[in-house]
Amino acid sequence: MIIHQPEISLENGEVLVSARVETRFRDLYLPDRLWFRFPEAYRDYISGHSDGFLSSMLLIAMHLGEDLEVRGTVSPRLAHNLERIQEAYCQMHPTLLKRVEVHYQQLEALSPDVGGRAVVTAGGRAMICTWYTW
Repeated sequence: MIIHQPEISLENGEVLVSARVETRFRDLYLPDRLWFRFPEAYRDYISGHSDGFLSSMLLIAMHLGEDLEVRGTVSPRLAHNLERIQEAYCQMHPTLLKRVEVHYQQLEALSPDVGGRAVVTAGGRAMICTWYTW
């Protein structure tokens, strides 16, 4: 599974953060783009990091058994903790989930302007995932 570099745009008074997602499982209904919308008033809290997209797609990749390639920037703290996160998920659902490899294009901490304040929440029909970056 490939998570492409996020794109940030303004649309109708909202900040839209989106990233293309590719999977080798073409016969499954998975959208080709994952996105988050926030009121424009929160645009100073938005970063171009891929952390929210990675955390949102991790369980799907683990269920499909498909390694992840992140073509964007990821927090080193998230990257470091993904092994423990996967371990916990596999212990909770050993028949549904398996460990996957995660490959990063770039690891970089959030800037002090955003770090400590960034919050991403994703929701969908099948799952709700919340990730906080400290």
